[in-house]
Amino acid sequence: MQLKKAHLLFTSLYLGIPIFAHAQPKTVDGVAAIVGGDIILQSEIEEQYDVFNRQNFGKAVSYCEVFEELLFQKLLIHHAEIDSVTVGEDEVEANMDRRIQQLIMQMGDQQKLEEFYEKSVVEIKEEMRELIHDQLVAQRMQMTVIEGIEVTPSEVRSFYEGLPADSVPLINAEVEISQIVKYPEVSKEAEQEVIDKLASLKERIENGTSFSSMAILYSEDPGSNKKGGEYKGIQRGVFVKEFEAISFNLRKGEISDPFKTKFGYHIVQLLEKRGEELDLRHILIKPKLSQDDLQEAKAFLDSVSSAISASELT
Repeated sequence: MQLKKAHLLFTSLYLGIPIFAHAQPKTVDGVAAIVGGDIILQSEIEEQYDVFNRQNFGKAVSYCEVFEELLFQKLLIHHAEIDSVTVGEDEVEANMDRRIQQLIMQMGDQQKLEEFYEKSVVEIKEEMRELIHDQLVAQRMQMTVIEGIEVTPSEVRSFYEGLPADSVPLINAEVEISQIVKYPEVSKEAEQEVIDKLASLKERIENGTSFSSMAILYSEDPGSNKKGGEYKGIQRGVFVKEFEAISFNLRKGEISDPFKTKFGYHIVQLLEKRGEELDLRHILIKPKLSQDDLQEAKAFLDSVSSAISASELT
C-alpha cells in the first residue's frame, strides 16, 4: 500500500543517520542533540521556543514540540546534502528581502526596525541568512520525499485502527456549522462624503497646509497616522494592487485624487522614488455605516432565517 511505502521511506530516513539525544538531566557543553554532522544547542532550542510562543498568539507550543521540529528540520537538511537538494542564493536573498519588508511594515519604517534590533538591516539579513537557507532546504527536501505519495482514506483508517489505544493522538472536539453572512453595505451618500472630504484635504495641502498634520488629524490608518501618514522603502507587492497602481505612477511631490481600496478611500503623495522603491504619505478615511445600513442587513437576515424555519429555503 502507498501508506506503507511512505512509512518505510520515513523510517529509512530516521535509521539512515545517527541521532544522539542526551537522556541525562544535564546537557554537556550545551549540546542537546546531534543529527548527522549538525549540532542542536540548548540555546537554539530556547531561542526557537521563545519565538514560536511569541508568534502563536496564545496557542502554547511545548518545549518538546520545538525540539522535535528542530530535529526534523536537521534531519531533512542532512538528507538534502546526501541527495544534492539545494536552494540558490537568489532564492534565499529574495526570501530575506520579503521578510525584511514585512518587518519594516510591522515596525513602521526601516529606522525603527534598526533601532529595535540595535543593528543595521544588512546585519539583520546576515543573521537571518543561514536560518532562512536551512528552512528553504528543509522545505524542498520534504517536498521531494512526499511527492508522488498518495494516501487513500481506507489506508488512513487502517493505520489508526492498528495503533495501540494509548498511542492514538488526542483530537479536540469539533463541530461543523453553516452560516449565512450579510455585510452591511455603505450607502453611496456616505462614500461620496468621504471622497469630498479627501478632495478638500488635497486642496488645502496644495494651498500650503502640511500633509503630515492632516494625516495625523484625519487619517484612519493606525500604521501611519501618528507618523504623518508616512511609509518609507515601499516595494511592489507590499500594498494592495489599487494602492500600488496609483502610487507608482505619481511624480515626486504629486498628490493623487481620492481613490478606493478594500480598506477605504485614500489620497497619496509621493515623496521619493528610487527605482522600484517609494517613500510616500497617505491619508485613509473609511466610509461610515449608518444605522439604516445596519438595519437593512439585519432585516435581510431575519427574512432568510424565517424562510429557512418555514422550510421555504433549504
